[in-house]
Amino acid sequence: MELATLIETIQAQFQSGLQLGVESVKGVLCAKTPTLPNTRLDGQVAVVTGANSGIGLETVWELSKRGAKVILGCRDQLKGEAVARELSKAGGKAVFLKLDLASFKSVEEFCSTIIKGEPSIDILVNNAGVFTTEKTLTEDGYELQFQVNHLSHFLLTNLLLDKIKAQDGGRIINVSSVAHWLSIGIPTDVNWEMVRYNGILAYSNTKLANVLFSTELAKRLKGSPVSVYSLHPGGVSTNLGKNIPQILPEQVTSALAAAFSWVAKTPEQGAQTSLYCCLTPNLPNGYYDNMRRGWN
Repeated sequence: MELATLIETIQAQFQSGLQLGVESVKGVLCAKTPTLPNTRLDGQVAVVTGANSGIGLETVWELSKRGAKVILGCRDQLKGEAVARELSKAGGKAVFLKLDLASFKSVEEFCSTIIKGEPSIDILVNNAGVFTTEKTLTEDGYELQFQVNHLSHFLLTNLLLDKIKAQDGGRIINVSSVAHWLSIGIPTDVNWEMVRYNGILAYSNTKLANVLFSTELAKRLKGSPVSVYSLHPGGVSTNLGKNIPQILPEQVTSALAAAFSWVAKTPEQGAQTSLYCCLTPNLPNGYYDNMRRGWN
């Protein structure tokens, strides 16, 4: 049997099997999923990175509906300003601030503006992320994914930490991914100078870094009023995976796309665990998946 024919056969069988089982799987998962608490956030300030699309966009809408002033940290100024206007039209309080996580200077400017303008911060959601199959270095000399997904959020969190500590019950939420299980540990060669670049492994390393950072930060803040969470949002249909087709054969990509379309969460559904960590009273520090404690 030719390879193309074999792949088509596997694709058909894969799709058929998933089509039969996916609805029952979804039903089981939905039946067990907790609901969000009716927590109001009037008078609170929430900072969300990557807030102009995907789960970040859904997160700021829900926080705004509950009364929080939301500060949107976005690289795309036009999109970020548009979201802020829509939130304001809906009766919310929203501020757009330019934030390019591929630049430490941009992170510092973003935080400086917030520090000058806000007496305290109640919620910080480090949501923005990037995935790429091509190795790229930032202006600061770091591999793009490692800086955007981890280093810049590490810097941003520490720069704003005093403002978060100033608010009793402040929360830090780091959006990670189940992809951290694919990592075998954070390499010393974070710029991939000694081995061939692998975008998927590089991404997985950054997600492990998110989890490790959250765990260590929670230890260091023990006894303070600040809570720290990391989470897996689920398989969400967003722009994050737009580069995956570049590294897979077309037949495999089409099969995966079909399967993913059946099981993927919408951005609204994907934002639920982030919101669960933002809103649930007395929630213990830790790693969360599908609105419950997960294995990390």
